[in-house]
Amino acid sequence: MISSQHHLIREPFQGGKWLVFGLVLLLGVPTYYLACSFVDLRMVRWQGIATVVAANIILLVPLVLTGHPGARYGIAFPVLARSSFGIKGLHIPTLLGALVGCGWYGMESWICGEAIFILLPKFLKQSSPSNVMARYVYD
Repeated sequence: MISSQHHLIREPFQGGKWLVFGLVLLLGVPTYYLACSFVDLRMVRWQGIATVVAANIILLVPLVLTGHPGARYGIAFPVLARSSFGIKGLHIPTLLGALVGCGWYGMESWICGEAIFILLPKFLKQSSPSNVMARYVYD
């Protein structure tokens, strides 16, 4: 008999994923961007870096606690969430995760768009649609 919920089957433990996850949290572009924005707001460099490291540690604690049943007992997160919140209540953590994902995507898109704009040649920046419209409005 084949289960219709094949996505709930336990995966074998791979310890390297945790190392990569920690490195992504500490070495991502938004981490550096946030630390630099703290320095731009007149924080000392070590204070900005310490704030980002503390935020990552605070974030890492619930993530590890949520992933512990899956790593230790093979319980997938959807099963754990169903047992904690019920079938209808499962929508709350799902929507919260989707909201965080939308915010993260927006932040990444903004940073990448800003980087692309910085790398564009000067003549393309001056001919952007916003500058063309500003010339007609203010002239």
